[in-house]
Amino acid sequence: MENNQVKTLTVSELCNGDKYIIPIYQRNYAWGRDEIELLIQDISEALKNKENNYYIGSLVVAKRKDGYEVIDGQQRLTTLKLLLSYLNNHPNINENQNINLNFEYRDKSNQSLNDLGNSEYGNSIEIGYKFILDIFNEKNNFNEKEFSSFLRNKVVILRTEVPEDTDLNHYFEIMNNRGEQLEKHEVLKARLMEKLTGDDDKKLFALIWDACSDMSVYAIKRFPYSKDKDKNIRTSEVFFGELVNKIPMQTLENFDAMKSTLNEFKNNDGEPNNKSILSLLKETDNNRLNQDKRNYEDGNFQSIIDFPNFLMIVYKIFRGRDVPLNDKYLLNEFKEIGNEPATIKEFILLLLKVRLIFDRYIIKSKEEEDSWILNGIKKYKEGSFREVNTFGTALERLDNDADKDGDTDDLSENHTKIVQLLSMFHISFRQKTYKDWLFDVLEKLYKSKKLETTYSLSAVEYIEILEQLAYEYYKNSKRQELFKLGGQNIPNYIFNYLDYLLWKNWDNHGKDNKFLKKSDFVFSLSRNSIEHYFPQSRIGSLSENDKDNFGNLCLISHYQNSSLNNEVPSEKRKRYESGSLKCISPKQALMLSLSCDSWGSEEIKKHNDNMMKILNPESNQHNK
Repeated sequence: MENNQVKTLTVSELCNGDKYIIPIYQRNYAWGRDEIELLIQDISEALKNKENNYYIGSLVVAKRKDGYEVIDGQQRLTTLKLLLSYLNNHPNINENQNINLNFEYRDKSNQSLNDLGNSEYGNSIEIGYKFILDIFNEKNNFNEKEFSSFLRNKVVILRTEVPEDTDLNHYFEIMNNRGEQLEKHEVLKARLMEKLTGDDDKKLFALIWDACSDMSVYAIKRFPYSKDKDKNIRTSEVFFGELVNKIPMQTLENFDAMKSTLNEFKNNDGEPNNKSILSLLKETDNNRLNQDKRNYEDGNFQSIIDFPNFLMIVYKIFRGRDVPLNDKYLLNEFKEIGNEPATIKEFILLLLKVRLIFDRYIIKSKEEEDSWILNGIKKYKEGSFREVNTFGTALERLDNDADKDGDTDDLSENHTKIVQLLSMFHISFRQKTYKDWLFDVLEKLYKSKKLETTYSLSAVEYIEILEQLAYEYYKNSKRQELFKLGGQNIPNYIFNYLDYLLWKNWDNHGKDNKFLKKSDFVFSLSRNSIEHYFPQSRIGSLSENDKDNFGNLCLISHYQNSSLNNEVPSEKRKRYESGSLKCISPKQALMLSLSCDSWGSEEIKKHNDNMMKILNPESNQHNK
């Protein structure tokens, strides 16, 4: 039963002049050859079977003053538009009827729709059209005219218009929970943008959000090039100045000022541009026009956190109170942000600022496991961007006047120390939810006086922040309670923290250790199994308390732990001496270097006491 909100429309009736708008929060067109070919095959089969009408799915829309906003069904609708465009261009078909489809704030996509077949196949819309050309060219003895008539007059779609008072945000959530439309952070983007007034506000918000949402590349490199005459203008240069490695962070404090800067941008000769940056952005098709691919790919990495959980961390900083660091609470928590545009603008600027801090001061990894890097982006005079070490390179000396004449070796050593501290935290708390340590680090950096006005923090200052935090995490009362229980109850973090302290002062603890060199030690994600040097299952003179004593334990990989099985210390040592196993723990290296033929209660207690002195230098005594 039809009403004004639910209509069964033929494709021809879809082309009656109604305007369909793909809003900016929707994903780009994403159908590939398989989906397109299946639709064409289904319609061809219905034509062959002489079906009266062929139903191809539903279209959910919301009525706006300027047309219908497409909530669900945009992939199918766009494909129909491409299909009609192909058939209209066919020499045997005299038609010009097509769907009035428009992509909101994506002029490059709209340009592609209006110029199909006359441009290179550079984006997903143009590639989709090329697939249609190929599919029909591969068909033998196919009557396109008959197909076109059937498509227009017999293929139907169910268009549902949601009532005017529908809570679209709630609808998006339902679609998201069904796994058919938007992810939670895309729903949130739509919610927040809805509260802004003015196209320029929404464009700037979307520009910043999109740059921050890709956690696999530096955010600065996600700001697009916009072409003006013969010059390539990177939007990040307009925001942050020529030297992005010396960003004046105070420029990120006023949303409207940033918008004004973009609108009033002048070219390199000091003359006003005939186009504002915001208008140039409309030509970038989701920030990709004239993107320097080599520079873009140079900045790729694997992030230690995904964007939804990163949002939760930034929101907790923004709220200044306890927020659960789990993205399952994302939509509910952000309801409290309110409806004021000024608040939304304040949040998006905070997101950008924290993301820039994250990019430069938090570790990432490349393709190889445990290949931790701590890099930043440096812009060279010729306009290219390159990754360089955040500390220990010219970037550090450039940004910190006090270090210009410093010792390069000291800078490099401090850089390595920071990488070890950050990777120590990460492998101890490796899940992407409830990443409290990352919140603590980012909050401290955000509140740092040094980063209030510049994008620069010295290695010495950063080490002080991280080491203080590392000690506080060790002293955490809950971890100390578990520590006292011994054995498998001891948190992995305590083993990792001790290994950092041993590594840091390796010359005092194991300089000549044959089982591990200081330069070979990295905090590995494989370090997840507590090893009993004297095995638990062996019956002997050791009590269970001795076996579970911290002095008899170390943290190694699950594979090594299984491989060592129930061997006694002397046999384990032979495995490492022969090279069949590689030592990956400073604490284990010290244990292996001790006399293992008589590894008993006395040796365990002595080793435990020595380790506790390192963990608790303020007391310098056993306090377990």
